[in-house]
Amino acid sequence: MASYGGGDTTQEDTATYQNPIIQVGLNATSEDNFYFVENPEEQYIGLYHIHQNGEIMIGEGVLGINHELNSNEIIFQKITYAAIQETREAVSDIFYKLWFESNTLTDEQLLSLQTTIRDGIKQSGRTEDEPLVFYKKDRNTLENR
Repeated sequence: MASYGGGDTTQEDTATYQNPIIQVGLNATSEDNFYFVENPEEQYIGLYHIHQNGEIMIGEGVLGINHELNSNEIIFQKITYAAIQETREAVSDIFYKLWFESNTLTDEQLLSLQTTIRDGIKQSGRTEDEPLVFYKKDRNTLENR
């Protein structure tokens, strides 16, 4: 293996050399959940920078500079349960909005999705003159809006 950035380089050296810093001066707080790749139990708090390939390293960094990646200085962001739930909620909201913006239901389609009690049995689909079954969950949705 040749010296860094020198004549003959391996494919790995070339990939490292062509991996400039694209974001600098970022600040990791305790709430951000950054940890060291080499020691996943040790949290990192402080300045960090991001390389073109997505690697995140400690230190402020200099925009556009290529440098050798030191595995002891590479950090990653742990995903928490709360973050997963937040992402699920955001994705659900997007699908909900897209569906309702591009699809409108006719009165007949809406009635077919609703629940009524017919002959003492809860059943899907109702006519205009049948009572609508209203669940507590439905009320909670309206209250939360």
